[in-house]
Amino acid sequence: MFISNRKNEPSHYMLKIESFSLLSEAPTLKIESDVFEASGHKWSALFEQLHKLKQISLLGVGSNVNHFLVVNNEDNRENDTWRITRRHVRRLELYPNGKEEEEGSNHISLYVIICDTESLPKGWEVCVDVNFFIYDHTHHNYATFQDIMNGNRIRFHEKKMKWGFDKLISLDSFKKSGNGYVENDSCVFGAEVFAVTEYAQMDRCLSITKPPTIINTYTWKIDNFSDVTERVLQSEFFKVGKVKWELSIYPKGNDGVGTHISFYLGIRDTYILPKGWRVYAKYKLRLKNQGYNDDKEIETDAWFSKSALDWGYPRFMLLSELNDDSTNGFLLNGSLIVEAEFSLVGMFKNFI
Repeated sequence: MFISNRKNEPSHYMLKIESFSLLSEAPTLKIESDVFEASGHKWSALFEQLHKLKQISLLGVGSNVNHFLVVNNEDNRENDTWRITRRHVRRLELYPNGKEEEEGSNHISLYVIICDTESLPKGWEVCVDVNFFIYDHTHHNYATFQDIMNGNRIRFHEKKMKWGFDKLISLDSFKKSGNGYVENDSCVFGAEVFAVTEYAQMDRCLSITKPPTIINTYTWKIDNFSDVTERVLQSEFFKVGKVKWELSIYPKGNDGVGTHISFYLGIRDTYILPKGWRVYAKYKLRLKNQGYNDDKEIETDAWFSKSALDWGYPRFMLLSELNDDSTNGFLLNGSLIVEAEFSLVGMFKNFI
């Protein structure tokens, strides 16, 4: 939680409580407002368990003060008018003595609740910026409380209808005279709820497949490899997991020039891939031993993207080891066989 100060009063909602000291006689008191328009002008409120209170005043920004007089459990209202014009309205919920079940005892707890969501489509989400306020009578400004851990941006949905602070401020700090939050036994709370109209939401789908054994390996035979003069050799495109691939071999090396053979796997024809693609692959790059010894292979995994089209090994194998065909058998009659074997292929794409 981040606390700052500002001169401007809250844009949407203010609640004034008089005779605040009497709230200690109702330790489980919850003050819940009636629905109010997040960016409108007039408000109403519904308070529960107010039988010990002398007076509570609700201030709607740009409107007259609405007094709720509670005497002997009889509710007398003056100037009780309001209007609701937005579809998605909210309540303010205040626990002056803290919400014990949320470990907020000895603190003030404050929440905002979204209401009237029946008309929203299945899977709805509403993104808002929420600010809470307490008026400082000494410095004539408003202490502002924000949730910086979430960038002060709160997402409401069917399983999250309420949000706020279990421990907005300790009662000791709130009542301390030097802080100026309580004057003449009165205090003022406020709230702002701004709808985020341009929320850059990105819904993504990750689909992972295990290619069938009959199509998960691509084999490329390079004849007359010993006589090759090109810097790089590239295979035909081949398809595994709805993606087109290509193998690249540097006979004399790419990084380790003159000492190693370099071996890469690359993704090709990316224009056929869906918008926002990223491709994951778990695979083996292999030089086949055509004699009786083991193949030279490395198993790895990588994410391929527009900025990383190729992955591989600049020093895949020593040339001295490769060319020793009398003992190793990697070259048979001057031919080299290379393979790429895929065990998993996954794709990130925009969710539709």
